Amino acid sequence: MQHPPSRRAADSPNPPSPGYPGYDEEVASRLTLLDFYHAWYGYRFWFIAGFLIVAVGAFVWTKFFMPKFYRSEVRFFVGEKFTPESMIGLADIKLFTGSRNDQYQAVVHSNLAEQYLLSSDLITTVTWQLKHTPEEGQPPLDICQLLGIEEQDALVREAKLVKLMRENLLQVRLSGTTGIVIYQVEMPTPMAAARYANASVRQLQRQMTQQAFSYWDEARRLYDQELERVMAERRELALRLDRLPPYDRYGPIEQERKALKEQLDVQAEQIALIRSQVELLRLATEPTAKAAAQPVKVIDWGDPPIKKSRPKTILTTILAAGLYSFVFMLGLVVAGFFTAQARRA
Repeated sequence: MQHPPSRRAADSPNPPSPGYPGYDEEVASRLTLLDFYHAWYGYRFWFIAGFLIVAVGAFVWTKFFMPKFYRSEVRFFVGEKFTPESMIGLADIKLFTGSRNDQYQAVVHSNLAEQYLLSSDLITTVTWQLKHTPEEGQPPLDICQLLGIEEQDALVREAKLVKLMRENLLQVRLSGTTGIVIYQVEMPTPMAAARYANASVRQLQRQMTQQAFSYWDEARRLYDQELERVMAERRELALRLDRLPPYDRYGPIEQERKALKEQLDVQAEQIALIRSQVELLRLATEPTAKAAAQPVKVIDWGDPPIKKSRPKTILTTILAAGLYSFVFMLGLVVAGFFTAQARRA
């Protein structure tokens, strides 16, 4: 009974002769590997030259010709939308009482902040502010021109801007354990990245503060209206009292005079109470009070970055050289295979 020779036997000084099982497979394998080696060895200088050209070309293109982007980030956390205890005098009004899960509220508010930062309304608003109403001492910044968006139609320009910002230039990361929100912005210049990131978070503060204080602003407006109504009624009653005849000690006129005076006294107490509430609401809704109680608390504002965030020059060079090596080797394998097939034919 004959057994097929092992690979060691095939590589021995006395390989199996033709006719043994496995002989053709061994020879084909050895021919393919040998052809591949000879092909690579014959083109080794081409491989090295191509490798150097691709590596240097990728480095030069990435370093000097590809658009560069710089990343700036702002770190903040979102507290409760409003805390009556932290606002001046509002604890005494008792307009709102209730208990809530603070951890759940923090998650909800962080997700809400993420939606705000990526909303088209905030993106277009901040872009308009940087161009038309920049901060004191800062020059106007045209984000559309900086990003190469030159469409004349305003709607098309805004749509392209929002799409580009959401997909490539803005990133919001939420920390599930600490509740910190990391807002990252990439722009072609370091100063533009920092200015846009800071302006976006300031706009977020204004929006969330307005939402948080909308209840108290509306309450102040309603109290002011009520105060005006009661004071108008008081003026009307005082006018009626002045028009009564002075002499009617025991008649119906004197009874009416007494009733009007009682109403005026009640209204005086009511006006004093409403005025105290209005004053408390005025203090609580002052800009300084809103700034102290606003829900978005910034930990670190964005600074102009020193190094670019992309493209990565070294990484791009390594990837280009690796891709070239893979394609070159794959070509050698294919060429060696067809060469071996032609020889055997």
